[in-house]
Amino acid sequence: MAINIRLVGQGSDYQKALEFINKVAFNHYKCQPPPPPDVLFVATNGSEIVGTTGLDIGEVNKPLPLEIIYEFDKAKTPWPFHREKNIQYGRWMVTMRGIADALIYVAAKHGLTQGKTHTISEAKDHIKAKLDQLGIDARVILDARLMMDRISKDGLGYYLDLPAPKLYMMDLSQMVEAMEPNVRRSVKAGFIVFGP
Repeated sequence: MAINIRLVGQGSDYQKALEFINKVAFNHYKCQPPPPPDVLFVATNGSEIVGTTGLDIGEVNKPLPLEIIYEFDKAKTPWPFHREKNIQYGRWMVTMRGIADALIYVAAKHGLTQGKTHTISEAKDHIKAKLDQLGIDARVILDARLMMDRISKDGLGYYLDLPAPKLYMMDLSQMVEAMEPNVRRSVKAGFIVFGP
């Protein structure tokens, strides 16, 4: 059976996806994840959720969630930082091998269809290594400082589990280009489908 990756709206599928995210976050970091993202994709194997990824959509007058907990000079980011052209990528959680790249791919494609050009994301070293392996040019925001006092008590576990995450910026077009060959192979092999 193929893994189906799709956008979920409000409703029971959305609630099941949030429960999956909460469970994985607690199992790995003994914490609760941040509030739900603006957009949520889910990967299912039959009726079982095996992965998620979420996006917060940048708007001129609405800071992205990571802008609240990290202080950084927006004039010194790896690419020009224009909030309205950015998404925040996160809630990338998988319990099945071979689907991580397709989840990132669908998120990046969605950002591009919304007129966005870049993403910011926080990642620990092992996740950065996975991004490197996928060919994603994730560049650290060098002066980003995590403000621990701005993180909810329920979410601290992720940040206290060392090594601490770093804040990165990525180009959405480059992400899609890097992952497209692998994702196309998975689709052609019948392993991944992008469905309603």
